[in-house]
Order: sequence, then C-alpha cells, then structure tokens
Amino acid sequence: MALARLRAAHPYPPTCPDVPFDTKPFWLEKGNTRLLRQFIPPDLADDPRNRDRPKVYVEFGSWKGRSAQYILSLNTKCVLVCADTWALGDTSIGANKAFGHADPDHLYKTFLRNTWAHRDRLIPVRMDGRKAMAYLKAMGLRPDLIYLDMDHSYKACRGDRDALMTHFPQTLILGDDVMHWPGVARAVKEVVDEYTVHHLVLNQNCYALVPAVH
Repeated sequence: MALARLRAAHPYPPTCPDVPFDTKPFWLEKGNTRLLRQFIPPDLADDPRNRDRPKVYVEFGSWKGRSAQYILSLNTKCVLVCADTWALGDTSIGANKAFGHADPDHLYKTFLRNTWAHRDRLIPVRMDGRKAMAYLKAMGLRPDLIYLDMDHSYKACRGDRDALMTHFPQTLILGDDVMHWPGVARAVKEVVDEYTVHHLVLNQNCYALVPAVH
C-alpha cells in the first residue's frame, strides 16, 4: 500500500525529459559497489521469500542516478525510492547553478533521463532528505536497506543519521565518504557509539551500519 501511494504521488513524467544522458561527474567508487554487492546479493532476486513483497530500498541523495542504476541492477525485482531535492546541492557538490545550468530543474530532469529505463521500479521523491525520512516513515514504508549520500558537513551528517536512527532504527544503512570527509567520519563514529548498531563494516571510503536484527 505504501509503495502504491508513493508511486501515485511521485510519478515519472509521461515523456522522457529532453535533456542529454549525462555521465559527468558520475560518482560510484569501488568501496560503494563492493558493499552494495555484499548486502544486495543478486540471488535475492529469485529468493522465494521475496514473492509476497519485493525488496524495498531507499536512497537519500541521488544526484544523477548512477548508484540508483547500480542498486537496481543488483536485484532485478526490487523497488527503489530515491529522495533528493535535485536542486540545492550540498557542501561537497555546491548549488546546481554552479555547473552552469540556469534551469533549476535541470538536475532533476537529468536524473529522470538517466534512469528512464528503470521507471517501472524507481520512485523519485523530490524532497529534502530529512523531511523525506519522516514522510516515508509516516507513509508506512519499511525499507530493507537505506543508502545515504547527502550533505557532508558534520552538523548535517549528524542530523541526518539521528533522523534515520529515529525513523528506521532496525534498517541496514550504507553510506560513503567516511574517509574523505571528516564530518561524515565523526558523525558515523558517534552514531555507532550512541545507538544500537550491531557492527560497523568499512570498505575503502564506504561504510555499513548493521543493526542487530539484520
């Protein structure tokens, strides 16, 4: 029911946006793909336990959609919810207009264009990430995995992870930039110390917060 309501409220447009397929910059490093493969193994697509309810993954911070496409390629029967403003950027990226685009919707259109082939299994929620966390929780969504890649400043990172631990305390959380951004590293360490995180998995620049029930 939650997925059906979300899909109705946040549909793809009837026609593909008239923007070019854009691949630069298009970040997805080896640590990201390794952890995603570890926690989204391909054989889950044919697991009989998935017949009644498809795996539901949520990505907070989607940019141009490369990680979204990769997640969808790992499990061909999953549904992915992508939440992003596709406009404001963050401390590591900057505002959308900094890339020379006068159209405030250009980044969103680019995401839709890049992920057009997956629109039957992807739901774009154009919303601030933290607001989207509360919104999805209120909708009754029960994600099997959350992939987080939003603002990289310490204050924002800590607030984002506090919100996730409040709304989805038993959900596996994956994220990146734990080695490159001190604010991310500090926030992750504090969350591991203060919340019920069973263990922390690191792979190069990426991390997984694994709950006790996973």
